[in-house]
Amino acid sequence: MNDENSIIYVSQTKSVLENNPKNGTPLIESEFGEENIADLHSDDSLRSWKTGILDLNILRENVYSKNLIFLDIDYVKLKEILNALKNKSDGGFYASVFNYEKGQREVLHMYRSDRAINKRKYLQGYRFDLSVSIIQL
Repeated sequence: MNDENSIIYVSQTKSVLENNPKNGTPLIESEFGEENIADLHSDDSLRSWKTGILDLNILRENVYSKNLIFLDIDYVKLKEILNALKNKSDGGFYASVFNYEKGQREVLHMYRSDRAINKRKYLQGYRFDLSVSIIQL
C-alpha cells in the first residue's frame, strides 16, 4: 500500500510538520488500519423519557483516531516505529494525517495508546507484526 495520502508523518515537534507536512518520520502501513472520527459525549447526555428529545452534551467533536498495522517487519523497523510514536512529557507527539472528509492534510497532537506485538522466529532471526492505536489529544 503506497497511496501518498495513507502515509502518516510523525514528529516530536509541531513546527517540523507545520513547515512541511511531510518532514516527519514516515509511517507506511502494511495494510490500511481502521480510521475513526468521533464525537465524544458526556455521561450527562440523555434522552428525556417525557419528550423523547435527546440532550447531547458534547465534550469534543471530530476526534481523530487510527489503528496502524505493520506486518512482517524486522526489529530495527519495530524500534523505529515505536520511537517515532513515543509520547513526550506533554502526553503525545504530532502527526500529519490526511483528513478524507476535508480532503487535505492536517497536523494533529496525538498520543500512542494500545500496542500489540506478534513475534515469530525464523532461521534469520525474528520478524514482527505491530498494531498500534494513535488518538488525537
